[in-house]
Amino acid sequence: MESFTIAEANINDFNSVKNLMLKALQTDPTAFSSDHSDYANNSDSWWQNYLYGYLNQFYSKLFLAKQDNKVIGMVGILLDSKNRRKHVASVVWFYIDPEYRKFGLGRELLKNLIEFAKTNKAIKKLTLLVNAPQHKAIAIYKEFGFSISGTLQKELLINNEFIDEYIMELFL
Repeated sequence: MESFTIAEANINDFNSVKNLMLKALQTDPTAFSSDHSDYANNSDSWWQNYLYGYLNQFYSKLFLAKQDNKVIGMVGILLDSKNRRKHVASVVWFYIDPEYRKFGLGRELLKNLIEFAKTNKAIKKLTLLVNAPQHKAIAIYKEFGFSISGTLQKELLINNEFIDEYIMELFL
């Protein structure tokens, strides 16, 4: 595989991020708690509001993997602004385009996100939710030190099948 870069998303990445999020929901329907149909018909105005924090780096960031300026992967971090939760950040939207999997992009993205979290002295813990069938994602999270701290049983109904979600945490 040709070289790739990891960078923080910015407003110029709007269309690429929107398209990758929609692709993620469509091509990997059991990976997320939302369905493609929940997002597909939303207006650009809705998307601008949704992505504003990620792209303007206010209370969240989105790290992108790019190859020749094409966005091929992403992972986000949501910082909590509430006083009692400022020490907790959530990992969201972890996805690699299927064509580019098995090249270490996911590990690089997650490594960058964790390094960012460690530089923010307020963050003491990362949390995430992962659907139980996502064995490869769970393995990568565990590789980086995340552990399962709970199970939300029958949390999602996907294709008439109940899916558990695991709560995973990493203390920094």
